[in-house]
Amino acid sequence: MLDSCERKGYRAVSEYIQVVRPAKLVFTFKMLQFSDNLDTLTIEFHPVKNGCEMTFKQVIGVLHEEGWSEEDIKKVEKEYPDGSEYS
Repeated sequence: MLDSCERKGYRAVSEYIQVVRPAKLVFTFKMLQFSDNLDTLTIEFHPVKNGCEMTFKQVIGVLHEEGWSEEDIKKVEKEYPDGSEYS
């Protein structure tokens, strides 16, 4: 990946989990420089007149520590995306 503003390259690691031609791709995504978190991305392709529409879904994997309660985990999972940058 290339940050066009800073002309800086980053390494992303991915693994395909599911490939359903021509309708769906599911794969993992990790940016090693920033986090050990592993996200799962799903892209669905829907035919429309003169092309297709794509639906993107990203499940952000939030690491947690041993001994955390379900409430602690849910709180962090809810707060984590709020700290991410969207463009």
